Amino acid sequence: MQIILNQVYKTISYDPTRSFWLVRWTKNTELMDDKEFQEIMLLYRSITEEYNPDFVLIDLREFHFTVAPEMQVWINETINIPLEKNFPVKRVAFLCNASFFIQLSLEQTIDDSPAHKDNKTRFFELETEAEKWLFENS
Repeated sequence: MQIILNQVYKTISYDPTRSFWLVRWTKNTELMDDKEFQEIMLLYRSITEEYNPDFVLIDLREFHFTVAPEMQVWINETINIPLEKNFPVKRVAFLCNASFFIQLSLEQTIDDSPAHKDNKTRFFELETEAEKWLFENS
C-alpha cells in the first residue's frame, strides 16, 4: 500500500493491484471545524477523481467530528452524488465504533448517499470482516 495523502485528520493509502483505498480518520478530527471538514472533503473528491478506486474501506473508529444535518446535505450534494455519478465504486465498507451522536450523524449522511441505496455500502466493527466483504465475488 502506498500513502497518497497524509494529513493531521486523515490518511489515504492505495493498493493499485486491487484498486483499493484505505481511508483512516484520526482522533484529531475532534479539533476540526466545519470549514476544515469541507476542505478535506473537497480534497477527497479530487483525489478520488484522480485515482478512481473500485473498493474503499473508510475507518471511522477515531472520527470525532459531528456532521450536522446541513453538512450532511452538503456532503451528499457536493461529494457523494457527483462521485457516484462520475466515478462509481464497486463497494465501500465503513469501520465504526464512535460515540452514539457521531455515529448517528455519519450513518444518516451515508444512508442518504446513492451508493448506500444501491447496496454498495456496509458497516463493520472488524477490519478483517470489512475487507472480506469488499472483495468477495470480485
